[in-house]
Amino acid sequence: MSTSNTNATLVKLEQAHGTVMIFAWIVFASTGILFARYGRLLRFGEKSKLFGADIWFQMHRSILILAVITTLIGLVIVLVKGDNETVEHNRDKSRLTAHRVLGFIIVGSALLQVGMGLFRCGPQSPSRFIFNWIHRSVGIIAFVFSIPTLFLVASVLQNNQTGLMIILSLWAAWIVIIVIVLEIIKFRCQLMPSTIEIKNEN
Repeated sequence: MSTSNTNATLVKLEQAHGTVMIFAWIVFASTGILFARYGRLLRFGEKSKLFGADIWFQMHRSILILAVITTLIGLVIVLVKGDNETVEHNRDKSRLTAHRVLGFIIVGSALLQVGMGLFRCGPQSPSRFIFNWIHRSVGIIAFVFSIPTLFLVASVLQNNQTGLMIILSLWAAWIVIIVIVLEIIKFRCQLMPSTIEIKNEN
C-alpha cells in the first residue's frame, strides 16, 4: 500500500474515532446524565411505566448504554489505527498522550459503570447508598474527564480546529447553563411541598 493510501486510511480512522466519541459523550452521555439527575426530580413520565420501570430511568439507562457502546466502538477504531501517525501531521505528542491516558480512564470508568449497573443491590438494601455514591462519582469523573479529552485532541488538529473548538466551547457552555437552569427548577420543586405545608398549617 502506498504512503498516500496509508495516510488516507489513517485520517479516515481518526475521523471515525472522533465522530463516534463526539456522539458518545456530547450527545449520549450528557443526555443520559441529565435524565439521571433531573428526570425523577422533575417528575418526567411519572405517571407511566416503560417495561416495568420509570420512563426517566429507562431513558437514562438506554442512552448511557448507547454511550458505552459507541465509546467501545471508538476504542476499537483507535486500536485498529494503532500508533501510526498521519504523514502531514506534526502534532504535540504530549497533548496526544494526555488524550490517550484520559481516554483509557474514561473507557475504564464506562465499563465499571456497566458492571456496577448489572450487579447493583436492590433499592431497599442497606448498602444502596454506597452504590449510589460510587455510581454517581464514577459517572461524574468519566464525564468531566471527557471534556478536556475532547479539547485536547481538538487543539492538535490542523483542519477544522477553530470550528471544532467553537462547537466544543458552545457545548460546554450549554451544559453549564442547562445545569444551572435545572438546578433552579429542582430547588423550586423541592420548596413546593414545604410551602404547601406552611399554607395548610395557617
